[in-house]
Amino acid sequence: MMGLNTNKPSLLFFDSGMGGLSILKAVENTFFNCFNYYYLFDNALFPYSEKPDTLLKEKIIPLIQRAIEELNISLVVIACNTASTLILDELRQVVKVPVIGVVPALKPAVEYLVNKNKTHKAVGILATKATIARPYVLKLIEQYAAPINHNVSLLGTTDLVEYVEAKIRQEVTDKKLEQILSPWLNNTNLDLGVIVLACTHFSLVKDEIQSLFPDVLLVDACYAISRRVGYLFGIFKQENLEQQRQEFLDYLAALKTQDHEPVLDKHLLSTKELSTQEFSKIQNQGFRDYQYFPHKK
Repeated sequence: MMGLNTNKPSLLFFDSGMGGLSILKAVENTFFNCFNYYYLFDNALFPYSEKPDTLLKEKIIPLIQRAIEELNISLVVIACNTASTLILDELRQVVKVPVIGVVPALKPAVEYLVNKNKTHKAVGILATKATIARPYVLKLIEQYAAPINHNVSLLGTTDLVEYVEAKIRQEVTDKKLEQILSPWLNNTNLDLGVIVLACTHFSLVKDEIQSLFPDVLLVDACYAISRRVGYLFGIFKQENLEQQRQEFLDYLAALKTQDHEPVLDKHLLSTKELSTQEFSKIQNQGFRDYQYFPHKK
C-alpha cells in the first residue's frame, strides 16, 4: 500500500459487506492515527445469511489467515455478528494474533432494564436471519435474560442489510425501514425497553431506527469493541470490566479537549473486484486506496 506507516500496528476489520464500517469508525474515532486500518469486505459471498455455514467456514477462515500474513496484521476484528457466531472459535485456534468478535449485546441490555427497574419490558434483538437462527443467540437468552423473564423478541432481516448497503453506496432502494421493522412497530402487545442492534450494518442507521422507537434504548457493540482494542494494546490498564469502562469513558472525555490529525492510513479490500466507479461510491468513507483481495480457489 502506498504511504503505509509500517511503524504502527495494523488492524484488520472484516465483514461480508459495509456494515463493519460502524465498528471501524468507532475504533478510528477513539484511537485516530495510532493504527493502520484495513477493511476487508467479502462482497463475493454477500449476504452471508443466504449462504450455508459449511461454505462460509471453508472460505472465510483461509481468507483471513492469508490477510494476516500478507498485510502483517497485528489484530483482527470480525466486524460481523453472523461471521463471529460462526467462525470465531475456529479462527482463534489457527491464527497467532488476537481476534475480537462481535456478539449481540444482550447482557448490557438486560442490565440496563434491571438498573432502571423496567424488568417488565422486553429486549428486542435485531439481527440477520442467520444470526437469529444460531444456537449461540438462544444460549445468550438462556444465560442473561432471566431477570426479565426471558422476555426477548427476535427479528431477523436481510432487507435491512441491503437497505444499509444501498445507502452507503448512495444507490436507490425499494426497501422501506418502516416496513422492515413492522413486526415490532405493529405489535401493540410488545413493550420494548431496549433494542439490541445485533448486526454491524444496523448501527449505520441507528438514528433512523431511533426515530421509529423514540422511547427505546438502542445498544450496539461499537464502543465495547473500541475498549477491547485499547485494552489489548495496553492503552487501558484495568482488567475489571466496570473499572475498564470508567477508564474508557475518562479517556473519551479527555479526547474531546484535544486536536487530532485526520486518519490517512485507511485501506479498502474486497473479494469481488470493484470498478473505479464502485470504489468512488465507497471512497467517501475515508479510504486512501483499494485492493482486490479474492478468495483462493
